[in-house]
Parts: sequence; structure tokens; C-alpha cells
Amino acid sequence: MSAIRAPCEISVHKILFNDTTNRQKAVFEIRNPTPEAITYELADIPRGYCPNTWDLGNYNALTNDGLYTSDAAILSYPKGARVTVPGNGGQATVEVTASDPPGVNKTRLPVFSGWLAINGSDGFDYTIPYMGLAGSIDETPTMHFLSWQRQDESAIEPGGTAELPDGYPSLAFELALAPRRVVTELRDAATGQTLGDLPMLFGQMAYANGGWWDWHGDFKNRTRVPEGEYVVVVKSRAAFSRNGSRQNRLR
Repeated sequence: MSAIRAPCEISVHKILFNDTTNRQKAVFEIRNPTPEAITYELADIPRGYCPNTWDLGNYNALTNDGLYTSDAAILSYPKGARVTVPGNGGQATVEVTASDPPGVNKTRLPVFSGWLAINGSDGFDYTIPYMGLAGSIDETPTMHFLSWQRQDESAIEPGGTAELPDGYPSLAFELALAPRRVVTELRDAATGQTLGDLPMLFGQMAYANGGWWDWHGDFKNRTRVPEGEYVVVVKSRAAFSRNGSRQNRLR
């Protein structure tokens, strides 16, 4: 319906529901300048696709872009899905809330979207686009999976060892988002002292999804790590952090 010819006025042109922690209730007005009262039916037209729940222990599943579901957010109408607006400039308030799509993994901060349909008894129909996030932007870690494996692809269990140079280990991890920086530190296993950074395949910008990195026993500056026992700490900036003060760590 052309906004120029529309026989009603809607006070918003989009709805942003925010994330789960900061979920916003949409409140807007419908004004009816025509002489007769008009009744509107509210309906959801979902269109967003969200990442589905995956197996944390399955690296292939973690890095598979094809695991998606069309499960939609659930819209509800606290004042009812039917709104009657009096004529001659009458107004009515509409309230819309959204619940997260069922079955999605909120640690991926999946986006849901669609249109709110407003269907009038006068034969004129309208739509308002909406969007929201499932999960908490403030609490969601940017990394969800970290494991070591030897050169023969056998897993290195927590507390296990890999001896260099016979079996260069690989570090596998999963990034739910694209953090601006990923840092890998080597620390003394006994004292916890940070000895230096390790070379990483990422620079200032890391891509979302999984990655792996083979370590050949060198520091980032290409000097050799001496014989000993070490702990590797991988850090990335939290979602939407600006100064790097909020970092997520896995080790």
C-alpha cells in the first residue's frame, strides 16, 4: 500500500526488539483520519533464519554453515490482535512483544526478523518490518570451543601432552562472532607467567566460524620456545567491545 494513499497513519516504520536481555516491547499508534471506524487484525509474517543448536563436541558441526532452522520468533499482543480505531482522527495504541525462536542456540546471537502485518477491515493492508536477537550481547562469549590434537589427529585431553618436534599439535577453536582481535599467549605452566605471544593465523580481524592453527614450537617473533611445560591462553574481544577491556579467555 502506498503511504501517500494510505487511509491511516502508523507512528513507526520499523520495530527493533533488541537482544533477549534487553528485549524491547514495541508500542505504536494507529490513527484513522477517515469518517468510519476501522478494525485491524495483527499477524506475524516471519522471514528470518537462525543458526540451529549444534553439538559442542562436533567440530564439523561447529563449522558447518548449513545448520539452519526456519523456526520463527513468537509475537504476542498484550492488548489483543484486533484493534478498532475510531474515525475522524481517532487513535489506538498497539503493543507487540517477541519471544526468541525455539530451538536456536543463543550463544550464536542469532537474528530473527519478519514483518508485522496490519490488515484493515476497509481492505487496506500494511506491514512493518521487525528484527531482534536471541541471546545476550553482554554475556555471550566470542569463543565456544577449544581443543588440541596431535599431528596424527588424535585428541589431546585436558592435562595431556604433545611432545615437540615429533608431533606438532593443532589448536582448534570456534568463533561465534568476528572479533576484532584474537591473541594467543604462552604461559609457564608452573608460575603462570606470560612468556610471549604465539603466531596466529588471524591478524587484526578474525572471521566468524571455526579455525585451526598448527603450532611448531615458535613464538610470534620466530624465536624458539625452550623445553618446558606451558599453558596456551587464547583471548578474543567480547562482542561489540571497543577498548578491549572486556575479553573472553579459553585455555
